[in-house]
Amino acid sequence: MLNINTIIRKIYQNRELIAAFTIRNIELKYKQTFLGILWALFMPGVIILSGAIVRIAMAYMMGKTFEFQQVFSVCVKSIPWTFFIASLKFAVSSLVSNMHILQKTNCSRVIFPVSYVISQFFDFLVASAVFVLIAVFFQSPVSWNIVWLIPITAILFCFTLGWSILLSAANLFYRDVRHIVDVVLMFGVFFTLVFFEVDLFGRGRLFLMLNPM
Repeated sequence: MLNINTIIRKIYQNRELIAAFTIRNIELKYKQTFLGILWALFMPGVIILSGAIVRIAMAYMMGKTFEFQQVFSVCVKSIPWTFFIASLKFAVSSLVSNMHILQKTNCSRVIFPVSYVISQFFDFLVASAVFVLIAVFFQSPVSWNIVWLIPITAILFCFTLGWSILLSAANLFYRDVRHIVDVVLMFGVFFTLVFFEVDLFGRGRLFLMLNPM
């Protein structure tokens, strides 16, 4: 059983391999694609559009006026959620899909899920940069609370990395782990408050806030 210190040491010792596999993953993702780097915006864009439709429908049913600023709330939450689900989706099957490399070399297994998470973090940074430009264009108000993005992003990255390593190892022994993860992530958006605000759920918000995402 590997502890956290051992995993961190293995990540540091294999940092060059992780960097090489990360670059490979990014190149394979955007190679011979029509949209190219814009794929980093596609999934967040779909979630944002879905969230906007949900917000408009809710405002209509409640007899309230939909404000365009509400879309920014969905944007802020959809970008990290996209990073989380994309990282898990690719990392869970990373050891199985790279089994041919593991059988021929003696490299550490941890490099595969880590490289997939880092490559998805690249998409996260691209989408975040575009969101910042859009927020500046619409003159969205900014306060010193934006500094909290640094520790929150670090926590999100570590949280995602931990689950990616754990589930990728579990998928080696039980191949249905990947399918279970896909199902959970499919419906997880409705329990992660990406589309909604926590105040809408009254006392139930305490239960929903137990979700670490």
